[in-house]
Amino acid sequence: MTGSVFDIDLGVVNDSVNLTGFVNPARYGDGVHTDAPLKYYMEPLRSQLYAKVQRIGSERDGKIDYDIAGRLSGNWFTPDSIPLVFGYNTYDPTDVVISVSAGLARTGLYAIAPADPLPRDVSVASGMVRYTLAGSHMGPGSRTGTTVARMLVQMLDDQRIRMEMFSASEAADTFTISAGVFVR
Repeated sequence: MTGSVFDIDLGVVNDSVNLTGFVNPARYGDGVHTDAPLKYYMEPLRSQLYAKVQRIGSERDGKIDYDIAGRLSGNWFTPDSIPLVFGYNTYDPTDVVISVSAGLARTGLYAIAPADPLPRDVSVASGMVRYTLAGSHMGPGSRTGTTVARMLVQMLDDQRIRMEMFSASEAADTFTISAGVFVR
């Protein structure tokens, strides 16, 4: 157990790997050379470790680079480099999650409603988009089903978005002065 969760996070920096899914690779330093660590273990330990990975599908190593140029999908940052991520659940890679980091309003990991637009489909042309957010966590049974917040987001251009979070009881029809701007 690490902290209050039952998992451990491993990483490998491999200079021969260059992740291509970051719109602004300079922001990530050695992170662009991130590789899957379990494949470096010798057998039989490698197979024993992969057997413990809880993830739907045959891909066991996961992904960290979800940026899509001109789309909402991926990583965005405040001027102080606090991240806001439109990505996918590590357990179910088809389940969209939004990670709102510490330092932002309503910090947490959220699942979007089934009818909400996928971040990979949201562009400047989409205008203002509203997400209905349910509590989420990584792992089996990750979605609570209960609406806990709403989010408005709009791509201002390919490098900037505006985002604001609201309580579940608020209509979230328009941005207020509390909205923040995030950049790639």
